[in-house]
Amino acid sequence: MNAHQEVVREVMMGESGGKEDAKNPNDGGSLSLGCLQFKEKTFLEKVKKFELFSQADEADLKNLWADCWAQKLVMSYMLETEDKPLCHWQNTSKSLRKYKC
Repeated sequence: MNAHQEVVREVMMGESGGKEDAKNPNDGGSLSLGCLQFKEKTFLEKVKKFELFSQADEADLKNLWADCWAQKLVMSYMLETEDKPLCHWQNTSKSLRKYKC
């Protein structure tokens, strides 16, 4: 397991306990879905930023929002390219204590 995969796994466990179909209907006032608990707006912004799933239409992208594999892919791009990618998962980052936001 590479370093990014380990970070993804740790955040996934903190966010959803590893449940791929996790749902939090009131995460800061909005819905979070999937193993990494992405909000729809954030997921779609990151997909656009990283030019992922370019052949998918809007309905497909909304389905991908809750898909654990798609969320892991987005997070991997975040880890590779963003200065502080774990700030998206502030509570989990704080609880893990080895990742600074």
